[in-house]
Amino acid sequence: MSPPGRAGLSRTLESMARFAWLLLAPAAGFAVTDWIAVTYSNLRLRWVSKPGVMLLLIGVALALHPASAAQRDVFAGALFLSLIGDVYLLLNGERWFLAGLVAFLAAHLAYIDGFLLGGPDRGPLLYSAVAVSLVSLPLGGYMLRSTLRGAERRLAPAVAAYLVAISAMVALAIATGRPAAMAGGVLFYVSDSLIAWNRFVRPLPWAPLAVIVTYHLAQTGLVLSLAR
Repeated sequence: MSPPGRAGLSRTLESMARFAWLLLAPAAGFAVTDWIAVTYSNLRLRWVSKPGVMLLLIGVALALHPASAAQRDVFAGALFLSLIGDVYLLLNGERWFLAGLVAFLAAHLAYIDGFLLGGPDRGPLLYSAVAVSLVSLPLGGYMLRSTLRGAERRLAPAVAAYLVAISAMVALAIATGRPAAMAGGVLFYVSDSLIAWNRFVRPLPWAPLAVIVTYHLAQTGLVLSLAR
């Protein structure tokens, strides 16, 4: 490629990167709107605000100048699966919750694949896996036992599979050493743990707002971890 061609490509990539950052502003606006909708239990508004956040974050991911294009594409797929899960969770009923759980399980598997494409360092991954296990085994075990004792015990196998998947995703995110990925993974774990605790252990009045705030911050962190 000639120098002018390289200069043109560089300008195109810079323009895309600027567009990605510009998309973050409306994504943040939709997120705050969704937090308000959760606070006031406005389901009608949430049908606009919750999917809106994810659609914009998909746009951010696709517009970024990533360190790895392949990882960016897989992460975009994870965001789309999360969007599907969001829609399912806006519906009422156990079958829709299970459908959302499966969609987010697939999203975490996609994130795992994306982090593996980045070639994680085995040393940091070993330490992060041990650290995550020290949290997941007692906490996840307690929530799984509560699920088995409750009315939704049929969900226990899906909950167990989900626990393994999100724990692996968090360990890989931490092992990258990238602050945005580490924060995104940990916040995703916090968000999903609150969902499980609120549903299977004991209802927490403040959980819905905490869940959605940590979820949006988590997805944003994972997206921004793609940036070169």
